[in-house]
Amino acid sequence: MRPFSLSLPLSKTYWIICPKATASLPKIVTFRDWLLAEALSDLRQLQKKGRRAFKSGSPAR
Repeated sequence: MRPFSLSLPLSKTYWIICPKATASLPKIVTFRDWLLAEALSDLRQLQKKGRRAFKSGSPAR
């Protein structure tokens, strides 16, 4: 939940790190793809909640 409409870029980010030699292994690719899809899903849900709160004038929950 974002209590304010203002958002600021963060200086911290997350990285998926593995040895270059194993980066293309199916289990690594599957995990990376799943993790990125989850993050995108969370972002879309947060954006929807933000739009609803903006339209209704009340904070998103």
